[in-house]
Amino acid sequence: MLRGKDLDHTFIRSGGSTRRASRQEIGSLMLNSKTPRWEDLNASPLLSSKDLIESLDYQALLALLQRPVPADERAVLAWMQEEKLINLVEEDRGYIANLGAIAAARRLSDFEELSRKAVRVIVYDGLNKAKTKREQEGGLKLP
Repeated sequence: MLRGKDLDHTFIRSGGSTRRASRQEIGSLMLNSKTPRWEDLNASPLLSSKDLIESLDYQALLALLQRPVPADERAVLAWMQEEKLINLVEEDRGYIANLGAIAAARRLSDFEELSRKAVRVIVYDGLNKAKTKREQEGGLKLP
């Protein structure tokens, strides 16, 4: 689409040349141009259901949400899929989503792309940042 023009001025490359897009092609382009949200992208390689459950501290997350822990592994996976913490590919395999890693990872350092997003608390001595009293990189902790 040309800047400042409407959708009728949309062009596509076809067969080595640029031509005006038909209404059907414009509609198809718009339907297929959904931008993925960062939270939904995969943070892990393909993992077994056992590894998915072991990598995420879902019990702590459920405690924070004041919800009961599901009875079996399948119910846990279904809940995590529903909350978009994981992306199941098959019944017993899937990926941990960025949202799941940030919200409930046992070790954020296991996720190369997300390890720099860990919470860091710095306590300074005095009113300026000249002297550090204490610094702590943390994870999910419950009282």
